[in-house]
This record gives sequence, C-alpha cells and structure tokens, in this order.
Amino acid sequence: MNIFRNRPLAAAECMMALVALLAFRMEGTFKLVFLALSACSLLLLFLLAFKRRKSDPVRAHRFFVACLCLLLVSAALLGSFVFFDAYCGKRNRRVGNECQVEGIVLHRTASTPYSGGFDVLLSSVNGGPERTLAVLETEYASLLQAGDRFVASVTPRQFAKAGDFDEELFRLANGCTTVLVCGESDHLEVIGAERDRLDVRLSLWNTQLSSRLYYALGEGDEAGIAVALLLGNRSFLSDRAILQFRRTGISHLLALSGLHLSILVGALEFLLRRLRLPMVVRASVIPAAALSYLLLTGGSLSTARAALMVTVLYLGSGFGARYDSFTAICTALAGILLAMPYAILDAGMWMSFLAAGSIVIFIPPLNEFLEKRRSRSHLPILLSSALSKLCLALAVGVVANLGLLLLISFLYGEVSLLSVPMTMALSLPVSVLLILSIPALLLPSLTPLCVACAFVAKGMLWCIGRASELSDILLPVGDLPTRVCLAFLTVALVLLAVPALPLRRWIWWALPPMLAVLAVCTSLGVTHLSDDGIRMRYLGEGRGSVLLFSEHGRAVAIDLTAGSASAMEVLADAAREARCSQIDDLILTRYANTGAYFLDCIATGIRVCRLHLPEPLDDKERSIAHRLEQVAHLNGMEVIYGVEDIELLDHVELLRAPAEETAHRAILLRVLARGRELVYLNGAVAASELRERAYLAGEHCDLLMLDATGQTKSNQAQRWILPASSGLILLEGESLRCMLPAGHPEERVICGVEQVDFVLKKSRFSGDGNRLFFIPC
Repeated sequence: MNIFRNRPLAAAECMMALVALLAFRMEGTFKLVFLALSACSLLLLFLLAFKRRKSDPVRAHRFFVACLCLLLVSAALLGSFVFFDAYCGKRNRRVGNECQVEGIVLHRTASTPYSGGFDVLLSSVNGGPERTLAVLETEYASLLQAGDRFVASVTPRQFAKAGDFDEELFRLANGCTTVLVCGESDHLEVIGAERDRLDVRLSLWNTQLSSRLYYALGEGDEAGIAVALLLGNRSFLSDRAILQFRRTGISHLLALSGLHLSILVGALEFLLRRLRLPMVVRASVIPAAALSYLLLTGGSLSTARAALMVTVLYLGSGFGARYDSFTAICTALAGILLAMPYAILDAGMWMSFLAAGSIVIFIPPLNEFLEKRRSRSHLPILLSSALSKLCLALAVGVVANLGLLLLISFLYGEVSLLSVPMTMALSLPVSVLLILSIPALLLPSLTPLCVACAFVAKGMLWCIGRASELSDILLPVGDLPTRVCLAFLTVALVLLAVPALPLRRWIWWALPPMLAVLAVCTSLGVTHLSDDGIRMRYLGEGRGSVLLFSEHGRAVAIDLTAGSASAMEVLADAAREARCSQIDDLILTRYANTGAYFLDCIATGIRVCRLHLPEPLDDKERSIAHRLEQVAHLNGMEVIYGVEDIELLDHVELLRAPAEETAHRAILLRVLARGRELVYLNGAVAASELRERAYLAGEHCDLLMLDATGQTKSNQAQRWILPASSGLILLEGESLRCMLPAGHPEERVICGVEQVDFVLKKSRFSGDGNRLFFIPC
C-alpha cells in the first residue's frame, strides 16, 4: 500500500500542509527567502518543460508533479507571510496606542454585569480601510447586539498567557489578530444596524433554532445534548455534562464533524431514494443541503472538511467521475489552508483530518484483509460475515484514535481509555437522536416525537454519567517515555501507509496496537511505580491558596481560603500535572464565601469525588453549608462533614475557633503524611482559644505554615509561634518567607510565588527541582 502512488495532487497538497506547518515557526524574512526560491524554481521548471515539450510522457509527468508541488508550496508560504507576519505585525505596532475603529458586531461572546465581549469585523482603522476580525472587550455592561455597526475609541492590548493557555494561539486559530479594549461607554457609538448580513442572519437563525429545539424537548441537559449534536450550539449544556464527555473521551461527538454530516446525509439519501429521484437530482440536492448545514452551524473547519468531501463525492458521481477519498481529503485540506492560513493553528481541524485520513488509508486494505480471511474460514457464512463487520467497526474507532494519540498527548496530555468503546456504544443512539431532532425541530408541537427524542438523550447521558464516574479512565500521556512510544507508533503508521510494507502478514497490522498497548503500560508505570513519596504543592493564586497532596494518581486538595474560583482553576491544572485524573477529596477549611461558584469552576476542570465541609458553628454557616451541599450534589460530589478517613493522608485534623465574623475564625490544620507533620494556621489563632494548642502543634511539627496575609505586622504575628525544631513558611500575600530552624539563621523571601513543591518522605521533607526547598535538622 502506497497512498501517494498515482496521486500527484494528494502528494503536492500534503507537501503544502507540511510547509504551512513549518512556515508558522519561521521568521518573516525566511518565509520571503523560501518563497523567492520556490518561485524561481517554478519558473525554471516551466522553462525546461517548454524547451523539452517533445520529451517522453514519464518525464512530462514528473515535470507536472514538481510544478504542482512548487506552486502549492509557494501559495502556503505566501499565505503564511501575509497573515502571520503582515497582519500580526501591524497589530503588534498598535498595541497600547489608542485607535479609532469602525466595524460590525458578529457575535456576543461574553456578558457580565461589569463587562462584555464581542467578535467584530473591522472595516476601518484610524480612517484607513481594513478588513480584519477582532475581539472587542468592554469594561462595562454593553448592549451591543449582533449586526450593530459601531465606531469606537479603543486600545489594542497584548494577548494574555496563563499557565498552559496561550491566548494568542487561541485567537489566531480563529482568524482574530487583535483584542480591542473599550474603557468607557461614551467611547463607543452605535451608528446603525445590518441585521440582513448573511453571517449575522445565520448566527441569529442558529440561536433561534437552538432555543426552539431546547424548549421543545423540555430543557435540561437532555435537550442541550440534542441541540449540540444537531446545531453545534453547546451553550445549553451544563459544565458537568461537558466534563463527563471529556472524561469518557467522546468530546468529539459534541463538535460537529464528518460523523454528524454523514448521518444526516445518509438519512437524506435514504429519503431521496425512497422518492425514486434520479442520481442527477440527488447530486444537486445533497451537496446544497450539506453546504447549507455548514453555513447554518457556524462553519467549523471539521464540518467544512466533511461538506467539501460530500460535495466532491456527489458531484463526481453525478458526472460519472471516479472518486478518490484520500485525494478528496487532501484537496479539502489544501482549500481550507489557501482560504484561511490561520487554520494551521486549529487543533480541531487537524484532529478531524487525521482521524478521517487514518480511516480512509487503513480501513480499505484492512477490509480486504478481513475478506480474504473470511473466505478461508470454515465458520457459517452469517457468523463469519457478522464477525468481519464487527471487527471492521471496531477497527474504525481504533484506527481513528491511533492516528490522533501523539497530537492529543501534546494538546491535552491525557487520553480516555473509554474513547473507542463509548464511541461504538453511542454511535446508534447518536444517529437516532440526530434523525429524530430534525422533525422535533420542525414540529415542536408533536409531543410524542419530542418525548422520544428526550428519552434517547436521557439514556445517553445516563450511560455517559456512569462511565465518567469510573476511576483511572483518564491516562496521562504527557511524560517523555510515553511520548516516545507514541512517536514510534506514529512512525509505524506512516511506514505502513507510504512505503508499501507487506501488509499481507498479520504482524504488520498488529504493530500499531502493540505500540499503543506499550504506551499505555509505560504511562501506568510512570504513574504508579515511582516511589518518590507524597508530593505536596502549595498553590497561590490571588486571594486563593490551596494545598495539593498527590501520589500514584491519587490527589487530596485542601482549600486554605473560603473557595476561590481562580484558585480552583489552578488546582485543576496542577492535579492533571501531577498525573491525577480526579481529586479524591477536596477539604474546605472555612465558610467565609457565601457563593458556591468555585464548586462549578472546579467541576468544569476535573472530577471531585468527595467534598469535606467543616462542622457549621452558627446559622450563617449552616445556610452556606446547605447551599454548598446542593451545588456539590449537582456536580456529582459526595458531601462529608469532617475530615476523617482521608485515604491518601495518615491523619488530618481541622480545628476552628468562634469569632464575630465567619471570615476571621481561627484555623488550625494538622496534616500527617508519611510520618511527616505539617501544621497550617492563620493569623487569627494568636488571639483565640486555639493559641496554646497551636503552639504545642507547631513545636513538634516538621513544617509550619503561618498565613499572615492581611496582618499589618507579620513578624509580630509569627514571633509567639516560631518553635525551635521546625521550619517556618510565612505566607504574606503573593510572597513566601522561608525560615530555617534555630542554629540556621538563613532566611529567604520569594516574591511573586505561585506554587511551591515539596516531597514528603519518611526520611526527609525536601523540595522539587530548583524551587524553594527546606530540610530541617
């Protein structure tokens, strides 16, 4: 098997995509140099071909292929330079300088009582014509709507980067080159409205149709999943449902792609055949329907790929032309990159093309291999046919996932072990729900149909919810040994696809699955076989501070504040970095925050099994606890009052003293792990009834953490509690002060610290890498 044999167009288009990837990392000067070399080579080939026009057909074919490759490579270099260097360079020169812009609002992306966010299309900047996509952020509640034309005085800002999130890559992948900030309402004026623009009208139609279907099916996640599958609008799904899809590895079902379009096209094809319409009519109706569906659902790149392939397939069939699936995929990719050079950064597009390409490349020869085996089998015909189809269906899911593993390891750092089985199990319900959702959308008054649609969606959510509650279903693949195995797997797939290895022998078909199993075993070994002790990480984020204990994929988090949403986001990222797919126990130490948003925030990022709440001391705390309990149950968390029976830690003790205000209660926390004792207390302990007990605990602990945040004299706050035998970490806002015990007068102050790692062993209490470390006597 050689996928490029007799496919010059596909070979040239693959080369173009590779050059586009490499060009993204090049400087603009290098792009121009390579563009000039490519153009000169193309001109030279044209001259040689003209002089040798009477040469043999083989040489002429080679000239044609070379010219085609150089032409597409030049187009890729030119598009990359124009967008990433010319447009982005112009944006960088404007950052921080006030600009006068005019444009039209395409979508509202965010809305709070204090701010707003909009996708806009600019038509002029500082009086000069310019057509570019941008994001408009208002530092006030704005009433702008889709279709409003405006003029504004704005200031472009730098793209933000927080943790693993790179806003620049995220914005550029959507074609947005700049973020504009409007500080005051009188700096923006609406000068008209263009509600009849096609893109605005399609966006409004999508919103209206989504609301129509959502309310027809009775609201809730059952209706939300039908809206997401049919119309691509995920705003009606809860954060918990989205997390469940991610944990079971089927988030791709929520992103409109070839799967959804093929189901809808298959249903339409079946209907048109029943109506006995000729092929010419079907070849006209189905491509038009596919392109209309693409526009209505927002034009995602994965849907665009499928729609273009469907169009090529049916137009080719209508004119009696031969259809080549691999060339069609490559042509769709080249067309997208030519029209939108920024699509090179879209992870969803690459996942869609890699999955579809893997299926197109490997499934036909595998089907031929299975047919040969079936013809030699002594089993009954029906049984052997059923087994062959079952193996082929399983192979489709396996092959698609194998082709994505290396990319997923770099994008997300984890894969779900349930991705293939859950995709196969839900393929039939998804097809039924998609087909039923169309008449339910057109006839919302038809109650039995809506009830049937909601019933199918509810069954899907029940299965997904039960599967997502399983432990150890997310496999970390971000470590170097696992990525090496995945790199070998990718190389094996390429060798199988390109140089025509002997696929007649089963060992070559078994090689990729064997390497995938080796990668799984490597990841499990890295996670569970290391014996470095329990890792403790202090996480500081603004006003939020959290302790995270992790070992062998298990995690316990202790919130040292009252529940900070920003701290919960950092906690979810830190738990995944520690190779934990869930947080087994989340311990809340106080009730100062009356809101429960932080629970929704962490439930969006990672599953929390149990929430430990302190025993309420008054009516106010009881009301807060009741609210937290309700939100925790909605997010699938078990609520426990008290901190007993924490499996990962040897002992946890939380004491609180009454105070006039809930936020100022004295907190004393003792944690024992691997024979080492950590004591945390806040500044209010010095004036509370816990003072004496805190002194005794601090005198015998291995590490004392004194939270002096908000204290006017932090040194005075820690004098009475500094024992002679333990080390002290003093938390002061966004800085840490580390003091060694008596006899070691060394003191370090580290400002702007966001996280500190420690490893708890029976023999020592040490730090990690070059970060802050402390070893007591």
